[in-house]
Amino acid sequence: MTLQTHCKPRPSVFAADRRATVLSLDTFLKGQVHGADFFRENYFTAGMETLVDRSFRHLSGNRKETA
Repeated sequence: MTLQTHCKPRPSVFAADRRATVLSLDTFLKGQVHGADFFRENYFTAGMETLVDRSFRHLSGNRKETA
């Protein structure tokens, strides 16, 4: 069992026109990448989950931290 047998990169990883756009949150925010495409191509890291959680709590007026 090797990492290579279990982890196959998606084809867009090798597409020169997508490398710089899909992986950048900035291009998503500028509307240069469609939301569904961005989230289909990107993995939610712990930091991104924290960012989204805090952003939505802030927008809803609930700024209290959750455990």
